Amino acid sequence: MSDMQAPNALIVHGTCSPEEYYSPDYPLPGNSHWIPWLQNQLIVRGIHAVALEMPKSYMPHYPTWKREFERFDIGPTSILVGHSCGAGFLVRWLSEATSVRVGKLVLVAPWFDPEQTRGKDNDFFHFQMDQDPATHNSAITVLNSTDDRSA
Repeated sequence: MSDMQAPNALIVHGTCSPEEYYSPDYPLPGNSHWIPWLQNQLIVRGIHAVALEMPKSYMPHYPTWKREFERFDIGPTSILVGHSCGAGFLVRWLSEATSVRVGKLVLVAPWFDPEQTRGKDNDFFHFQMDQDPATHNSAITVLNSTDDRSA
């Protein structure tokens, strides 16, 4: 990818319950909470923004999410935003994609599921975290609050 590529943003949502995922009464995870607002704010500022819809977000599967994520151009002007499990996904992806550099990484209420609440056989978060994430990112922002709760 060229250093001259136009800025783009990818927004990765977190998990939800199976009931929410399959219900017509709830928006899809990539179209809920503050995500549509953020996507709009980026677009009106000339940044192409995509809010991803990760498959079966109630039971995240890393290879499936990785395949979906990598369909998009990611490079030195990219902004990556992850919410909850989506933030954990981005940390893992960047830890494993050692040759990729992005412009900005924003982690909103990051979640890593250390107790494997999404299934004992789910290895979504079994990875070696990059000890120097600044090698992949020009800027890193972490947003959380004292009253964040587990997903």
